[in-house]
Amino acid sequence: MSENKKFGIKGVLRWFLYGLPMGVAHIIPGVSGGTLALIFGYYEDYIAAVKNVFRDFKNSIKRLGPLILGVGIAMFGLSHIIDPCLEHFLFPTVMLFIGAILGGMPMLIRKLKNEPIKALDLVLCLAAAVITIGLVALSTTSHSETNLNLNVGKWLLIWLASAISGAIMVVPGVSGSAFLMTVGFYGIIFGYGMANMFHGGEPLLVLLAYLLGVAVGIFLISKPIDTVLKKHEHEAYWAIIGFLVASAVVILLQNFFMMDVTAANGIDKIRTWTSIGNVLGAAGTNPTSVLQYIAGFALCALGFLGSWKMSRD
Repeated sequence: MSENKKFGIKGVLRWFLYGLPMGVAHIIPGVSGGTLALIFGYYEDYIAAVKNVFRDFKNSIKRLGPLILGVGIAMFGLSHIIDPCLEHFLFPTVMLFIGAILGGMPMLIRKLKNEPIKALDLVLCLAAAVITIGLVALSTTSHSETNLNLNVGKWLLIWLASAISGAIMVVPGVSGSAFLMTVGFYGIIFGYGMANMFHGGEPLLVLLAYLLGVAVGIFLISKPIDTVLKKHEHEAYWAIIGFLVASAVVILLQNFFMMDVTAANGIDKIRTWTSIGNVLGAAGTNPTSVLQYIAGFALCALGFLGSWKMSRD
């Protein structure tokens, strides 16, 4: 890890602040926590801290402790702010994320060190983009449960899905929450488990399965990711560029999704496409929409400048 000397209070505060956007990313399908770690410049230290948590516990926990605290506060606190923003101010919110993602691109390009582009690089970049877009495209349904009749088998299944989600969310550009939505566990974990965690019982067990699964998934994937970055850095960063560009596309496409109730219970929903005319047409009749588009492009520029500066520092 590159920060072993004089970690101090500033280091603790910095890693706590790193955790806030990562926590928000964990609950928004299409946004990758690994992406944010990369564009803010602490991805490699994050992977090293996880990989060495048992070998160098003291230095690892200095980083992971405040990071986990930040993630937790964001997931259980800031999520209540993000959800209304996505519901009422979708375009400005997603444009802020897009700007932040694109602001990390100059740092990635520097990582390539002006090496010549090979055919394999382009193949990896395209494959990563297709995987990212395809995963979210498959996530067409969202389910929320009120009573799971939880047993050991269901609990282990939720744990397994969460472990895979944890491993996925480490990869820059790939959203762990999008995977949970794809396999039908997003609403169960966040709409049921997290929303009702203080009630105890089933919701608390669901949340426990999620947290344990994510921790195991992140730990198991950290060493392979670290090995790839060390032995195949050039190819890895070309794949990461594909993930990042596709992430920006995926987040933008969320403007063109609508959630419609498809079940009599009013709970089960399906994501359906709406036309560009419906999205942009509102701007012609609703002054609020015009202001949202103006705010969206302003926030995109702000997000770009912010992440560009953080990645440089």
